Amino acid sequence: MKGEELPITARRRLIFRFVQLLATGGLAAMIFKFIRGGRAGDLEICFKRKPVKDEVIFNEGVYLVGLENGVSAFSSRCPHLGCRLTYDSGTSGFQCPCHGSRFTREGRRLSGPAPGDMISLELFPKDDETGFLMVRLPVS
Repeated sequence: MKGEELPITARRRLIFRFVQLLATGGLAAMIFKFIRGGRAGDLEICFKRKPVKDEVIFNEGVYLVGLENGVSAFSSRCPHLGCRLTYDSGTSGFQCPCHGSRFTREGRRLSGPAPGDMISLELFPKDDETGFLMVRLPVS
């Protein structure tokens, strides 16, 4: 019987099964990610290249900073109240537009109400073949 609609109960059952499948898939993805080594709530931010000395690269909440002795990764969130830090190339440092905290390129606190240094993040090679870098950004 082509063109006929499903009865309401059949439609509800179909929608319920679809939602069930979505929830099961999400749970399976979280378990797989946990087994792989990341926490279920972490975001994986990828960078296609390392910054050269004195270069700062921003991508989705993470700053990669090219330093004299390598590369450091920092969260873009101020440790004070979580406002997004901005990089000021004129002073070669980071500052919080909300309450004025200032930080060096190395992430050390210079001034302001922030209780400490910028939040440092661990940098991982994403794939040896591509040379991409990855940072796991905790989501809270």
